[in-house]
Amino acid sequence: MKTPLAFVAAGIVAAMFLRDGPTPGVAAVVQPEPSSVAADAPSIEAFRVLRADTGASCAIAISSDNGAAARLAVEGRCGGVLAALPDARSWAEAADGSVTLATADGEVVARFAPSEGHAFESFEPKTPILSLTAID
Repeated sequence: MKTPLAFVAAGIVAAMFLRDGPTPGVAAVVQPEPSSVAADAPSIEAFRVLRADTGASCAIAISSDNGAAARLAVEGRCGGVLAALPDARSWAEAADGSVTLATADGEVVARFAPSEGHAFESFEPKTPILSLTAID
């Protein structure tokens, strides 16, 4: 099951860059040598979002340059997990480890706290309960 989710995450990341264009400061390189990759290149992480009451799930991917608010790409079917989730455009981590997903206008879509068994579990909205699990 992890393999299909990994492909979905890779597709989301590709769509994110096609939609938003290249990340400023990162040069496009056809076949980079390990020494040619900039140390400040953005990191990309993918997560599976799971809705506890229905089992509906989808994938999201985040890209950050230096730990600041990160760009967020959301799989199209995420609306079946939480109606507002496809509108989320940013991922911001707080000092306490919590994560906020927000729209481009700054409206909070969901907030998550670190969790045992999952990377994060939602505390806003109160229902439905959502979890984020890293996709390898």
